[in-house]
Amino acid sequence: MLGGLRDFSRIAASNEIMWRDIFFDNKNNITKAIDLFIKNLKSFKKDINSKNNKSILKKLLQTKEVRSKIIKLKQDVNKPNFGRD
Repeated sequence: MLGGLRDFSRIAASNEIMWRDIFFDNKNNITKAIDLFIKNLKSFKKDINSKNNKSILKKLLQTKEVRSKIIKLKQDVNKPNFGRD
């Protein structure tokens, strides 16, 4: 988890003007992605609060499949081997 947080927070160490410009130049796509992220987080929250075992397991399996596809596309080969094998 700590490595993931470190990687996720890497943007915070980057040039803020550059990222501001990237966000503004791509605002439509970024806001769509944020909206989808919020929707998914709310769904996870609902499933956790209601202890919806079937839905949580389905989401986790889908996430695992996405991760496998990322690895197969060799988009994560320079990162630590977290669950690749």
